[in-house]
Amino acid sequence: MNNLHYDLLTKVDDACIRQEDIIIGMLLFAVISFLVMIWLTYVKFRKTKAKRLPLPLKPIVDSSSSYQEIVRSLRNQDFLVNFANYLNSSGNFTEKINKALHILGRYLLADRIYIFEDFEHGKMAHHTFRWCKENIEPETEKYRQLLYKPYLEEWKVQLVKDGIIHFSDMSALPDALQKALHAKEINSLIILPLYVYNDFYGFLGLDNSASHSLDDMGIGFLKTISLMLSGAFERLFYIEEIKNSEKEARRQILSAIIQAEEKERGRLARDLHDGLGPLLSSIKLYAKVLGTTPDHEKRKELLHTTMEVINESMMLIKEISNNLSPHVLDDFGLASAIQSFCKKISLTKEIEIKFDSNVFDQRFETNLEMVLFRILKELVNNTMKHALATRIEIFLLRTENMLSLIYSDNGIGFDIKRVLDDKLSGMGISNMVNRISSINGRLMFDSQTGKGIQMKMEVELKTGANHKELP
Repeated sequence: MNNLHYDLLTKVDDACIRQEDIIIGMLLFAVISFLVMIWLTYVKFRKTKAKRLPLPLKPIVDSSSSYQEIVRSLRNQDFLVNFANYLNSSGNFTEKINKALHILGRYLLADRIYIFEDFEHGKMAHHTFRWCKENIEPETEKYRQLLYKPYLEEWKVQLVKDGIIHFSDMSALPDALQKALHAKEINSLIILPLYVYNDFYGFLGLDNSASHSLDDMGIGFLKTISLMLSGAFERLFYIEEIKNSEKEARRQILSAIIQAEEKERGRLARDLHDGLGPLLSSIKLYAKVLGTTPDHEKRKELLHTTMEVINESMMLIKEISNNLSPHVLDDFGLASAIQSFCKKISLTKEIEIKFDSNVFDQRFETNLEMVLFRILKELVNNTMKHALATRIEIFLLRTENMLSLIYSDNGIGFDIKRVLDDKLSGMGISNMVNRISSINGRLMFDSQTGKGIQMKMEVELKTGANHKELP
C-alpha cells in the first residue's frame, strides 16, 4: 500500500513537472518567434535603407510596412501569452476549449473554428469542439465528420510533412468537397494538426479567416496555436491517466482488503476445524464413556480429564480470537504438547495411541510447531471420527536438519485418488497440504481401503532460524 501511495505521489509530481515544462516550452517558442520576426524586420529595413538614390538626394525609406509588421508581431505575442495563460487556467475542460476557440475566432476574424479528434486509424473523427461567429449557420455535429472523412488520411500525411494545410483556391479540391464548402459559403480553409504524446490526435480547422496572411509570421503564429492546443489536450490525457491510476490503486487496495478478509476467514475456519474440532470430539467421547462407566473412581478421573479438555477448549477459543498460538505449544513445545494430547486421548480407552520422539529437549520456530501440531490434531480427529481404528502411532523425529512427523493408524483407510478428485470431501486434506506448504515442508501419505493410513511430513530445518534449545 505504501508503494501504491508513493506511485500516486510520483505520478502527481510528474504531472505538475510536465505541465510546467509545456508552459515554459510554449513561452520560449513565443519569445523565439518574436525575436525571429524582429530580426527579419531589421534585415528587411537594412536592405530598404541600402537602396539609395544619387548622393545629392536624401535616402527614401518605406518604413510603414516594417512598422506594421512590428506592431503585428507584438500583437501576436501578446495574444499568445494571454492564450497560453487561459489554457492553463482551471475550469471545465470542454467549456475552456470552446471559449478558447471563441477568442481565437474573433482574433482571426474567422467564420468557424472547430476541433475534431481522430483516435484510431480509419475511425470516424469526433467533432466535439466548435465555434462560429454571429449570423453564421452552425453545423450539425456530424456534418464535418462526414464531409472530411474521405480525405483525413491524405491530409494526415501532408500535415506531418508541412505542419499546415491552406486551401485558398477551392478549385484544387475535389468537386464534391468544393460543392459542399461552397454551399456553406466557405472560400478558404486552414487545417492544422493536434498531437498528444507525439501521436496524431486530431485537426484544428478554420473557415474564412480574413485577418491572417499566411506569410512566415502568420504560419508561425498558427503553428504556435496548434502547439498550445495540443499541450492542453495532452495535459487533459495526463490528468485522466493519473485519475485512472488512482482508481486502479483504490481497486487494488480494495482487492487486497477483500483478499486479506477472505484469508482471515479461511484461517479462522481452519483454526476452528483443526484446533477446536478435535477437542470437542474428545469431550463428546469422554461424556459417552462417563455414561457407561460404573466405577466411581474411574468416573471421577474421566470427569477431571473432561474438565481439563473443556478448559483447554475455552483457552483455544480465546487464543483464536486474539490470533495467538496454542498455549500448549508456548508452554511446553511441540513434542511435549503432542505427548500431553495423546495422553488425554488414551484416557478414553477408546483407541490406543503410541507416541515417541527424540526432540523433547528442543524447541522450533513457533509457526512450524503450530502447523505440525494442528495437522496432527486434525489427523487424530479424522481417525477417531471416520477410520474405525483401534491404534494410532505417532513419531516426531529429527535427523540432522530434517524434522519428520510420522503418523499411521490401522483404520479402514480410503481411496486417495477419489478423495483428492472430490472437492466436496471436506477441507481436511487440502488444509493439511496448504499448512505444510506454508512452512516449506512436504507431505507424503499412502492409504488403501481396509489398510489404514500412513503419512509422513518433513520440514527442512534452517540452522539458527527455526531451532532453539530449551533452557
